[in-house]
Amino acid sequence: MKELRNTKQREEVLNAVRTLMYHPTAEEVYLDVSRKNPSISKGTVYRNLNLLTQLGEISKISMPGSEPDRFDHITEENHHHAFCRCCKRLFDYELDEELHYEGHVIDKDFTVEKSQLILTGICKDCLEKNKE
Repeated sequence: MKELRNTKQREEVLNAVRTLMYHPTAEEVYLDVSRKNPSISKGTVYRNLNLLTQLGEISKISMPGSEPDRFDHITEENHHHAFCRCCKRLFDYELDEELHYEGHVIDKDFTVEKSQLILTGICKDCLEKNKE
């Protein structure tokens, strides 16, 4: 594989994902980057998001249903999320220790290297609004 040079555009995309701490979509990353660099194309942003994901610099979160994919600056293993179906926000979510994988699934011939779980439901704020 040929060596990749670090481009200004790639750095801008990476910084946008890191500063937009709410798990932005590709479109939200593009809007943020294009405010600072109006000449950047949407295709450049999308290509760099995919490349940064492949390089392990960011994580791509495949969302349920027809929701657009999201991106996360946290790349550690076993990083989970909760998705509010009302307000569409995505939250980081910690699992109890009992639910973490220990490198394998019991009674299966499969070794888990990384897991990413998305829980879908209603966040506390939306539940409070619905009670009113």
